[in-house]
Amino acid sequence: MRAASAPTGHEAIAGQQAGAFTATRWGQLLNPALMPEGERTPTATDCYRFALSDPHVDVTLSGPNGGAQLDAAMAALDHGPLDEDELSWMRRVGAVVRRDANKGSPVAFLDRMAGVFRRKATPALTTGRR
Repeated sequence: MRAASAPTGHEAIAGQQAGAFTATRWGQLLNPALMPEGERTPTATDCYRFALSDPHVDVTLSGPNGGAQLDAAMAALDHGPLDEDELSWMRRVGAVVRRDANKGSPVAFLDRMAGVFRRKATPALTTGRR
């Protein structure tokens, strides 16, 4: 299974499945203090819908801590994919949170590692050779 945390725009690869994890970016996307000025704070449901809006993502993982969080995860299925305006909003918010929240954060290390793996995996995934 190929892991993805956000829509990437990569071409679908025949026979490959994709899953999303850390849809809330370890809770950072739910933190009002990290939001760009003038933007509303996403809910967990928004984050799950964003991940599931990528046509290449087959599943997204959720780790609810109680009934309310489980309801938020399940609501993503009820609401379906984000529309274009919602996708644009989530991309704006996500870009700022990624940039600002990473300073001195362990998440920055994970982002760097994910980038290394993406660069190494891309030739094999696009050519079908390993």
